[in-house]
Amino acid sequence: MNIYTDDIQYAEQILWEKPSWKSASHTALSNDTTILANSIFHKNNKIHITFINTNSVWKHLFIVKNAGKSHFDILVNLLKKNISLPDGILCAAGSGSGFHGFRSREWLSLPGNIHLSAFLAPQRRVERFHAGFLSLSAVSVIQALDSIENFKNKAAVRWVNDIVINNAKVGGVLTQTQTQGMIVTGAVLGVGINVETTPQVKSDIFVPEAACLRNYSDDSISCNQSIVFNHLINLLSDNYHKLINGKFYQLLDFYRQRSIVINREVIIYSDPVSGKPQEILRGKAFSIGDNLELIIEGFNKPVTKGRLVINK
Repeated sequence: MNIYTDDIQYAEQILWEKPSWKSASHTALSNDTTILANSIFHKNNKIHITFINTNSVWKHLFIVKNAGKSHFDILVNLLKKNISLPDGILCAAGSGSGFHGFRSREWLSLPGNIHLSAFLAPQRRVERFHAGFLSLSAVSVIQALDSIENFKNKAAVRWVNDIVINNAKVGGVLTQTQTQGMIVTGAVLGVGINVETTPQVKSDIFVPEAACLRNYSDDSISCNQSIVFNHLINLLSDNYHKLINGKFYQLLDFYRQRSIVINREVIIYSDPVSGKPQEILRGKAFSIGDNLELIIEGFNKPVTKGRLVINK
């Protein structure tokens, strides 16, 4: 995997080994990465590059200490412009501005946490790709936390894309795909995990509490950015292979198993771009469908959008 960074010290905080670096100019990069590098790195910043052997799908990793804009948005915009990007790109930021979650809700990007975006180019049909890429992202985060001592079976998913521990939000995922006919030409994944720093956000009925992993473990050796990052990117790669090789239901089953809403009384609100959300319905969440729709007892039509509150 080729690795590019504007800050070696930060890069080595999240990498799983300490490589040898060399300096390079933007123009020295390969043609298929130059456009992305110019969008991520400031044109006056020196770039340092290295290579680490991996067995994963990831071929390029861009690391910045502080991002001036959302890497997820950069990748989505390049995808929409049909800019050719190589398959298997990761973009990691130590902190930044302009980061967001679902429906452009602000995501505070603070030092000590993981802010990861990824680009994949399947160039093939992918079963239930909308639900598939969201499932693989959420499942990969939960499995990454399961791999860490003291976090086994603690993390769960709150419909549809929040990662929680004890009902406190510790992470979230975001996806966007592009197709040509039945072929998925590109998928952008966004993952945020609060590892060492809890964002100070105003609580509401939808996110009553935020937390970070360090709230539940003070072991900096087994619970740090590098450990979580390494587990996460390996599981994203493994689960991507499952998805494109027809094993979508393995991911969906895990997503369902780790849902905190099934068999719970929930309230669904509207999710307007502006204005106050309005209650739509309430009832017991019976199941999650194959497209991640929420099935509520007593309602014939499944819930495909909206914001959820668990009715305690």
